Amino acid sequence: SDSSLLPNIKLGYDIRDTCLAESVALDESVDLIILSNEESCSDQQNGSSSVPVSAVIGAAASFVSVPVASFLRLFKTPQISYSSTSVLLSNRDRYGYFFRTVPSADHH
Repeated sequence: SDSSLLPNIKLGYDIRDTCLAESVALDESVDLIILSNEESCSDQQNGSSSVPVSAVIGAAASFVSVPVASFLRLFKTPQISYSSTSVLLSNRDRYGYFFRTVPSADHH
């Protein structure tokens, strides 16, 4: 635990499973983005608040990442995939908030 790395910043996470299904991934994305930006009355009374999502990691499969990337773009939320290689996702005009840690399929 190095206090000089990201001082005064707390990192959190929320793990979701897409079940390798586009519909599940979109449902989870909506829940993650929309509900994290809402604050209930009970949250205000308890002194806690929701923290907006800063980024999404995943999905693993390109066919799941494509619709999720389209949705997250509406909220200017970055998506980082560790294994989506579809060339479609290289289109910066359509998927400007999508990033990956592996090369696209046209570089394999």
